[in-house]
Amino acid sequence: MKLTEIIDNEYKDIKEEKVLQQKKEYKTDLLHTYINLFLHRSSKSTWWSPETYTRASECVTTHLIETISSEDISQFSLELSKYEKHHLFNETGYFLSAIINQHNKKNSGAKYTLLLKDLQKKVNGICCQNEADVTIIGDCDEYFCYGMQKGTVLLNGSCGDSSCLYIENGNIHIKGNVYGSFAHTINGGHIHIEGSCKKNSFENKDDTISFVSSIGSHMHNGIIEIDGDCEYSIGTAMSGGKIIVKGNVKEEAKKGIVEGVGRNMHGGEIQVHGNAGENIGAEMCSGKIYLHGTYKNISEKFIAGKIYHKDVLIQSRWKKNIKKIKYFFGIKKEENR
Repeated sequence: MKLTEIIDNEYKDIKEEKVLQQKKEYKTDLLHTYINLFLHRSSKSTWWSPETYTRASECVTTHLIETISSEDISQFSLELSKYEKHHLFNETGYFLSAIINQHNKKNSGAKYTLLLKDLQKKVNGICCQNEADVTIIGDCDEYFCYGMQKGTVLLNGSCGDSSCLYIENGNIHIKGNVYGSFAHTINGGHIHIEGSCKKNSFENKDDTISFVSSIGSHMHNGIIEIDGDCEYSIGTAMSGGKIIVKGNVKEEAKKGIVEGVGRNMHGGEIQVHGNAGENIGAEMCSGKIYLHGTYKNISEKFIAGKIYHKDVLIQSRWKKNIKKIKYFFGIKKEENR
């Protein structure tokens, strides 16, 4: 049975259970009151996730948290479609995140399920600053798991641009694909992606379309596992942690592009089990890259570190004085040491 069929069946079973429990009095009316307060206070949309999350948290009162249950939150997520015509609908994810986090502080060990599969529009900020155990059925948009602190998140779907940024700890399992810039500047945690990492398109001021995809940029610690394929930018400027790509890394055809596996890498480890593409280790200063499959070329702008191909060391250089390394194209190569 295909993954999508399994998810659809699980979602159908949960919805049927909700119908059977309609006689139970959910306290979603109270939640509707507070989300309307949040939307009223949010006069305009903002891209800055912490600001939006803070605004949502200010709308969540002790009375609300003491009155509702985790089942009420799950039922409320089914009713979220009522707000799809609101111009700030995409920010309702931050409200759900604030409720879950504050409810979890009073109800340690509670489990939360968000049912978003029926939504026509995706929402931002699901599991922002997360500290709980959450299961999501459906797709999420931008800033999924932004600033996650702890807990476990299972996403039965895909997530959009700028997801899993600034993670401190916790476990994230994504059964779908991820799009755009993903898992930048993380300090810990374990992320497992069953799908692939794909480009995210956006419109420029001159009406041209740009495509962006990068995984683990400026990563300090933690583990990222990707079962599928990735685009060309993996582990740019990472200083620690581990990235494992079980599929292929696609090549970037544009002239002048120096992105690739381990560009400007300062530490940590990258493993690629499929085709690793081109420009491996451009401006790499330290760390290790393991190529278990094929690759096109090691970058001429490689500075220092170690690169292995099928467990054989093929590129290595050590710098006595790392402060003297200059990051610009055309840097003179030194003798291997």
